[in-house]
Amino acid sequence: MTTSTPLTQDHYRHGAVRLRAGVPAEMVEAELVGQGLAYDVAARVVAELVVELEDRRRAQRRAGLPHMLGGAFFCAIGLALTAITYKIAIDRGGGEYLIAPGIFVFGAIEFFRGVEKSRGR
Repeated sequence: MTTSTPLTQDHYRHGAVRLRAGVPAEMVEAELVGQGLAYDVAARVVAELVVELEDRRRAQRRAGLPHMLGGAFFCAIGLALTAITYKIAIDRGGGEYLIAPGIFVFGAIEFFRGVEKSRGR
């Protein structure tokens, strides 16, 4: 009869770090068993961590979406203002038109902030 090591927070920490690093779940289970955990306990720890990490990834993707949508909106407004005023100037035979790079650049920055947030950075 073999005895197993009691489950500690260190086991959870180790598993979480390894899973975030891209180590396959089966390998993390084997490492935890190697640290003295019973196989069924190691499998349960890894299963819980996989669910938790996936939940966090989903939350990160959702957090970036509003920034991406807002950024795309401001880019579109900047482009539309420029295109509409340019078209009006052409229709009148020339003249002044509005170029809105500030709105466009703000939108692009906000969009890429959202992309980074959705990647968890």
